[in-house]
Amino acid sequence: MSTNFKQVHVYILQEVLIVWGEQDKIFPLKNTLELKELLGDKARLEVIKNTSHIPQTEGPNHFNDIAMKFLCGSL
Repeated sequence: MSTNFKQVHVYILQEVLIVWGEQDKIFPLKNTLELKELLGDKARLEVIKNTSHIPQTEGPNHFNDIAMKFLCGSL
């Protein structure tokens, strides 16, 4: 994880939704788990199975469902 992000993430006060493709080979899931850990309880990680780097395109219905629930406060 970038040193800059490790210093700046403390200023992120709002809730954060991270949606990731389970099979992403460009940014592997282990990187995302580190990001989630840095952000702590304010971050919510959702992993979409059978998708890779662009889960919003590869699984649009599932992605939209996750996003809507997060935005409406029910995720």
